[in-house]
Amino acid sequence: MLTVERVDRGTRRSRPWCVFAALCVLASALGAPAFVARADAQIVNGGFETGDFTGWNVANPCNLVPASNWFVYSGTNAPLTGAPISAPPEGNFAATSDQRGPGTHILTQDLVLQPGRAYRLSFSVYYENRVNFFPTPDTLSCTAAPNQQYRVDLITTTAPIDSVAPGDVLANLFRTNVGDPPSLPPTLITADLSAFAGQTVRLRFVQVDNIALFQASVDNVVLEASHALTFFLHGNDIPGTAGGFTMNFTPPPPHTLSVSLLSHPRWFTEPTLTGTFAGNATFKLVVPCTVGVGLVNTFRLEATDPAGGSAVLLGSTQQFLSLCASTRTIHIPVNVPVSLSNQRLKLTISNVLAILLNLHLGQHTFLEATNFLGTP
Repeated sequence: MLTVERVDRGTRRSRPWCVFAALCVLASALGAPAFVARADAQIVNGGFETGDFTGWNVANPCNLVPASNWFVYSGTNAPLTGAPISAPPEGNFAATSDQRGPGTHILTQDLVLQPGRAYRLSFSVYYENRVNFFPTPDTLSCTAAPNQQYRVDLITTTAPIDSVAPGDVLANLFRTNVGDPPSLPPTLITADLSAFAGQTVRLRFVQVDNIALFQASVDNVVLEASHALTFFLHGNDIPGTAGGFTMNFTPPPPHTLSVSLLSHPRWFTEPTLTGTFAGNATFKLVVPCTVGVGLVNTFRLEATDPAGGSAVLLGSTQQFLSLCASTRTIHIPVNVPVSLSNQRLKLTISNVLAILLNLHLGQHTFLEATNFLGTP
């Protein structure tokens, strides 16, 4: 899934400095750079706040003026030409291309995506194309006439760094097209990378120009990996939430909570959640076995607003709670993915009879929800 937000802003133009690359000298050939793969899935220096390209690899496979390159910058002027550009949208620094002649400028970082997890990539792109049109051929050569484009791709780690072959490009995340405006303010791009879990992929930002100056910029590159949320059930040891008991990330001191199942005891997550439980997320309740008698009980999981209202059923199951030696795991089936926006999970345990539930609370009584992408 790819989501793009656009914010209107004025455009800037300047006169071309080269008509077409065919009228220029041939580009100098540069060797392939060495790429650094990491053992985790976190972006290194995604905001460029080190003031340099730590964690990134820079390549210029087609560069008619050697000074042209990617740069880390601050302020509102391009580092090489001084042309006006947007300030970094996040923090003090961002990355931009800048040039004095035709070139192909590439910025990459390898991502190691662990199997069985969901991933969401986000970044802010923006640009100033000093000519009022975008020729975008299916090549990244700066000697193809004309060629003026900015694109962001996921490519294989074995692909040539400037390849756009279908077998090398796993996904195109952003691309300027014919008819696009010559100026784009900082725009958030998000992409679901879950389909590539279990692989190492290469994130590539590439800018090509051979008509006029073209500053392509990027900032705030973030990769989120899904994680499990464990909510410990509390009783009267802490204040309740949304008119019920609280379940949060801190286990309570060991104690017993006695409640009548006829009153439908319920627990609400604290804090609220904003994000998505991905397609293979699971929900399970772990409770001590010594909590009641051998009668069927209903376990419901719902999503509510912060006050506990506007409940939407996510899933339910019926199981026995009975005497045994250890703990019992109750799996609550939920149709995923499930997206929440400032909402709570609500757990309800009920029975049609006035059965007294003696629930032993502590570190072994909790609701676990896996594969969550979001906050917290």
